[in-house]
Amino acid sequence: LFTNVGQVVANALASSGEVGRVRNGIEFDAASSTTQTSGTSLTLSHTCGTAGNRILVVGVSWFHATATVTVTYNGVAMTALTIRSNSSRNTQLFYLTAPATGANDVVVTFSTAHSSAVVGAVSFFGVSQSSPVGTETGATGNNTSQTISVTTIDDDVVVASIGRGDSSEAGTPGTDTIERWDADGAGSGAIR
Repeated sequence: LFTNVGQVVANALASSGEVGRVRNGIEFDAASSTTQTSGTSLTLSHTCGTAGNRILVVGVSWFHATATVTVTYNGVAMTALTIRSNSSRNTQLFYLTAPATGANDVVVTFSTAHSSAVVGAVSFFGVSQSSPVGTETGATGNNTSQTISVTTIDDDVVVASIGRGDSSEAGTPGTDTIERWDADGAGSGAIR
């Protein structure tokens, strides 16, 4: 189902959790996404609401063997989590607590030009600002039924960024899963 690259961040977006896990009244705020065929910089406008205890999580999937990525929101550097790579296909999550409210730019900068990229952003309210990130997990593989097991507790929210190596590969979200973006980066790497 999900091939080549997958990263799930069991990140408590709550008072004692992991970026990906959300609890104690954590609420979804907004989601946005964009794609790019090739380049070294990509910009996405994302609007964060005004409720308290905000977090912004950005997932980046791209095709290039050695490119590294940095991400900013409204000019503020976001914290990178572990990159998952397989056959030049990569996916990585970034987060920022207390992001600026209103419409601001997410700017993704690649160290070397990629040949396909997908970027998605999701924001939440009600997240611990002092310890928003916990254990992360991920997997890579070359089959059509990629799975990742995540241990959660009541009211957790898990944030995942999945990269697939062929734009024709359709993914199906699992039970109790809400898909916030699904985009095809096209280009020679065909990241989806």
